[in-house]
Amino acid sequence: MLMALLYTDEDCIAAAAPACDQVPFGDRYWEEFHMSSVDSGDAFETAYVTIANPEMRERLLMLGIDETIDGRELAAELERRMIPPYLPKAA
Repeated sequence: MLMALLYTDEDCIAAAAPACDQVPFGDRYWEEFHMSSVDSGDAFETAYVTIANPEMRERLLMLGIDETIDGRELAAELERRMIPPYLPKAA
């Protein structure tokens, strides 16, 4: 599943949602495609990644709903699994 991940300036995932694979929207994705009201005041980057692991997809989609999920910890775990490796501030 292709997902859009909204990263804050603290390298923390603030939001995650299924993405449209036909057109990369960049940071406009959150307003134009997902139609969400994500406060992007501290957001700096939208990364598009394919998530094959169903558990990781579920945890990303529950971010912000399930208070037990830590966005910074989830971002670190995701980056450890990235192939090729994720380049901070360059996705």
